[in-house]
Amino acid sequence: MRLVFVILLASVLSSTVLAQDSSSRAQAKAQPPKKCSLAGRVLKAGTDEPLKKAQVTLQKADSQEAPVTVVTDAGGQFSIENVDPGRYFLSVSRSGFVDQQYGQRSAHSLGAVLTLASGQNMQDLVFRLLPAAVIAGRVVDEDGEAVMGAHVQALLTRMVRGQRVLYGGREAVTNDLGEYRIFGLGPGRYVVSAFNSMMLSASAPRKNPESRVAPPDQGYVPTYYPGSIDPAQASPVEVKAGDVVAGVDFILVPTRVFRVRGRIINAVDSEPLSHIGVWLTPRRGGSGNIYMAGDRVSIDSRAGTFEFRNVPTGAYELNADWENDSKRCESHQPVDVANVDVDGLSIVFAPGVDLAGKIITEGNPGGSLSDVSIRLSGANDSTPIFASAVVKSDGAFMISNLSEGAYRLNLWNTPRDSYLKSARLGGEDVLNNSLTISRGGVSSLLEIVISFAAGQVQGSVLTGESLPSNDATVVLMPDSPKRDQFRLYRLATTDQLGRFFLRGIAPGDYKLFAWEDVEVNAWQDPDFLKPFEEKGRSVHIEENGRQTVELTSIAAKKPDGNP
Repeated sequence: MRLVFVILLASVLSSTVLAQDSSSRAQAKAQPPKKCSLAGRVLKAGTDEPLKKAQVTLQKADSQEAPVTVVTDAGGQFSIENVDPGRYFLSVSRSGFVDQQYGQRSAHSLGAVLTLASGQNMQDLVFRLLPAAVIAGRVVDEDGEAVMGAHVQALLTRMVRGQRVLYGGREAVTNDLGEYRIFGLGPGRYVVSAFNSMMLSASAPRKNPESRVAPPDQGYVPTYYPGSIDPAQASPVEVKAGDVVAGVDFILVPTRVFRVRGRIINAVDSEPLSHIGVWLTPRRGGSGNIYMAGDRVSIDSRAGTFEFRNVPTGAYELNADWENDSKRCESHQPVDVANVDVDGLSIVFAPGVDLAGKIITEGNPGGSLSDVSIRLSGANDSTPIFASAVVKSDGAFMISNLSEGAYRLNLWNTPRDSYLKSARLGGEDVLNNSLTISRGGVSSLLEIVISFAAGQVQGSVLTGESLPSNDATVVLMPDSPKRDQFRLYRLATTDQLGRFFLRGIAPGDYKLFAWEDVEVNAWQDPDFLKPFEEKGRSVHIEENGRQTVELTSIAAKKPDGNP
């Protein structure tokens, strides 16, 4: 009888413990996650000198919520309280120093993601900011006289959609002594250019006063240090943290320049032309790929004419726009300037084309599509065509007043864990091919399919010593036949534990790469990627596929194999 009682008591106690344990788990699950906090210091690199008034910004990695910004005190200390658990980007900026992100290895690389677990309190974070560098010099003309008002730029190169281009850096304007000073630069190799828009035709009088032949136009064109008008022949200026690189001087020499002239035709209505913009931009691949030859344009709206002066030889795109009763008309055409003035061009503003469409979803969990926006950009990267439309909650949209041309389709703010599956116009694939708009109009709907069966890849990256690589750049790119479809690429940086997470992946065959330090978009260059091709990890993604991968980080090297 005693034994039976003991067994019954044990059973009751066991049930009670199980019930309490289950209740505790339920309560823990019901409780909201605990808040987190961050604290640390900002110092001058190479010293223990604290930096006061540095701005520390915390931004959610997976959200567009407004960031939280705090300022360091006299001891360089900062703290951020009441932070929700999640994935964040943490960055620091201060006047006179190079901006820095958490986990960033170099001034022009990506930072790492900072993952905060429930209730985590991260202390003793330390940022060491590099002093900004300076490039300085003087700009003179062919006679050694100072050129006042010349624009001098320090430019970097970057891969954009598979092509290396110069992109905007910092700029300065010369003073009355021809001096300039470009400050706030991070370490790197800069292409420095100088440009003065002055025309010099008047300085070249006719040899024969009776001649009706006008002298050739002379002018200054963009010049790249140390003295070439071709950016491909420029000698980059290398600066290190805190450097003051002086003596980057320019001699601007008059060059034969030309005029581009034509008519502006209003084919929309009988209203007078006004609010017109006309400009020339070099076509990609041409020399001077940052030069905009629109600073010397003159437009006569009444006569309906335009004229560019001071245009060097090259391949350009002639672009124009006109605002009319809240409607915007555009015109685009190629122009080649080859040692002779260009006359007889026609800019025709014609009625635009309306393009109606609808987004169809597959496996939609029930959310609204009203945050999605449709964007069309020029299929030719030199043509700045751009149009957009906001999608209604039922998926319908209308892109109004499209100008004639070829477009590339893009979707922004697509729902989480979805991917762009297809886009067809009149039965033709316009997702993998360009979308062409002609003045004949569009009779079909643009049908776009968004699927909620996107794949995911998560995992970790280890160094060669089998330690977590806490700031590696992880790139998922399609296999070779689709390397030019940049919408398929996915990019992530590892957190402090070496973990990464990629989502919204379209089904297909891919390769995964992880670099310890790499220039942004360098992987779009086939020459850069070739030495690393065998180090990529092949993955096949199916609809709703989930992959977990462990990678070993690789050190990025130049195509010649040097670090």
